[in-house]
Amino acid sequence: MKEEMANRVCPECGYPILGRTGKVFCSDGCRTRFNNNRRKDANQIMRKVNHILRTNRSILEECINRGLETVRKPDLLEMGFDFDHCTATGISSTGMAFRYCYEFGYTLLDGDLVGLVKKNGNSFI
Repeated sequence: MKEEMANRVCPECGYPILGRTGKVFCSDGCRTRFNNNRRKDANQIMRKVNHILRTNRSILEECINRGLETVRKPDLLEMGFDFDHCTATGISSTGMAFRYCYEFGYTLLDGDLVGLVKKNGNSFI
């Protein structure tokens, strides 16, 4: 048993592990680095998607704050809007499908027009 304990090394830095039997890492720093590195890829994907969602939200907010109820799809694309990402979808009482970036929503209208809405609690402005 003592021989097994003497052969334990930290999976992060390779230094010997001293202390209790079930200890896996030589220090809290190594444990933290190991787990952060393990989650790094997932975190990068989440950061990228969150950046896209924040950009979409900002674009919709800017358009709505300028008093626009509709905007041309090419104009949104030019501003950097990504139609492939949203936080929620919904159907209005009139049967129109909406996609949301947080509280700001849009629906595709005839031609290249996009209708804009802002959700305020359970109602729309």
